[in-house]
Amino acid sequence: MHPRKIALVILIMISTAFVLTAQTVTITIVQNKNAPDTALGMSRVVEDALLGVYYDSGMIVTTTDIAFDGNNYRDKNYGVKAAAHGMSDYVLVVYMQYGQAEKTNTELGLKYAELKKATWKLVHVRDIIIIEEQKLDLSAVPIKEFDPYKQISMLGELIARDSLQAMRDTVKGEKN
Repeated sequence: MHPRKIALVILIMISTAFVLTAQTVTITIVQNKNAPDTALGMSRVVEDALLGVYYDSGMIVTTTDIAFDGNNYRDKNYGVKAAAHGMSDYVLVVYMQYGQAEKTNTELGLKYAELKKATWKLVHVRDIIIIEEQKLDLSAVPIKEFDPYKQISMLGELIARDSLQAMRDTVKGEKN
């Protein structure tokens, strides 16, 4: 076979594989209004963990600004409009509810916000269908790290893995 034809066939195969596997996701973090100022930093740690896992999984990822309107999280369409404008296939909305008081870890000299509740949902943007939604039982998450920022990073990684699996399961179902 002619080298140009071989190169063209390979290029078409790579392009097709990329189109079939590249999914775009918008990550939206939402927290309660009455959280202490340190909660914003913790929400950013969760966002960084999510971005890292999604990026390492080959996803095309965008984010929105962290929102402070946690009471609107329950709306089925929350985050969909921003994701649609960003031409994303999915939106992952993570709600973080923090306690009102700032906490201090005296051993590490860290100020942090205590996470009371965490919930996430993965929504297919085009159809506005909730693919998966989970309310995390924080007491069931094993504590392997006593640094609150490392703990919350692990939580972000857990959310990323679970939501990615839900997305993969959905994509498999669409192809069948």
